[in-house]
Amino acid sequence: MIINYKKIDTFMIILIIFLPLLFISDGVSKYLTVQGSNPGRIFLMVRLLFEMIIIFYLLKNIKKDIAIYFGALGLLFVFFAVGQLSIGNDNDFIENFISFNKYIFLFLVYIFLKKILYLSEEKRNFVYKILTFLFIVNIIFIFIGFIFEISFFESFYNMDYRFGYDGIFLAGNEASFVLISMISFFYFKTFYEDGSLLLLLASISASLLSGMKAVYIYLSLLAVFHIIFKMKKKYFVLLIPLSVYASGFAIEYIKSEQFQILISFFLKIYEEEGLFYMLLSGRNEILAHESNLVMKDWSLINYLFGGRDTVKYIMEMDFFDLILFFGGVGSLIYIYLFYKFFIQKLLWHKYLTFFIFSILILAFWGGHFLTSAVTATYFTLVVLYFQSYRLEQK
Repeated sequence: MIINYKKIDTFMIILIIFLPLLFISDGVSKYLTVQGSNPGRIFLMVRLLFEMIIIFYLLKNIKKDIAIYFGALGLLFVFFAVGQLSIGNDNDFIENFISFNKYIFLFLVYIFLKKILYLSEEKRNFVYKILTFLFIVNIIFIFIGFIFEISFFESFYNMDYRFGYDGIFLAGNEASFVLISMISFFYFKTFYEDGSLLLLLASISASLLSGMKAVYIYLSLLAVFHIIFKMKKKYFVLLIPLSVYASGFAIEYIKSEQFQILISFFLKIYEEEGLFYMLLSGRNEILAHESNLVMKDWSLINYLFGGRDTVKYIMEMDFFDLILFFGGVGSLIYIYLFYKFFIQKLLWHKYLTFFIFSILILAFWGGHFLTSAVTATYFTLVVLYFQSYRLEQK
């Protein structure tokens, strides 16, 4: 479908420019990092420019609901400032403000991108053609990285003992949620809209090469969901040859030197630290140790509004990081906004409910979902696609 460029408005221009630009800037940052150069926060500067344009656009086109959302975000800023000042964190206030900005970026992106729901079908399809194109490009990069063993495309480019390819994304934990969003997008299009099965299979195959625990857990959960809710009884017989094929592939991988190095690494951690430590990559001990350090000098104000210096302390478990950053009251407001934007309008559909709660469970045990600018853009676009599907059904 060719879009009529005479009908492109400011909103579409912003999307057409910044979706590829965010993608490219992340790749440039990763390239410079892999080469040992200082990326100079390239992606951060592009994201900041994108955010400033979003805010300007929203203020220029402000409506009652946008004003209410801005008011809620303003309240979160007040809680953040009170929490930081109450722990005497003057020196690192700017750095912690950057962390605050990361937390609310997800909401700003949603408030801005929500207009997608009200675009014409032609424009909405064009936006998702861009998203599909970016997903496909990264899938190709993952396959190229795997086939030719290109370090730039590796998930753990600085860890010889870890296997995985995530394409152009710099941070592996952030790439996990992008890949999960991609798989979910193509799965939905395939089984609920008669989309391309080839794209789904390509996205799953690429994700299997990522080496990310979160991605593998999600794929396992998705397989169970598909068998229970989507697979027709007559196709159950196909599970036997597929299982044999998958087992053969797994056996060959187990025999490889890469797997032997990887399993030795995890077995050493298991023997020295235990199963829970190995599964959570040590986050359980970080949580127990650093949460005590954060809260040892807390007053009632901090329990209500938070007070965590992100320069010194980070648990990499999103739920606990959120509570320590915003406190009880601030976290409730944050969770309510997240529910309002991302959860409420997906609960009507079995698969979409599965998708959003799988993401939340993985974020609970992992990190960098709520504060990732990379994740925020792709995840929000996928959620809005699901929400637009409901509008079309009415």
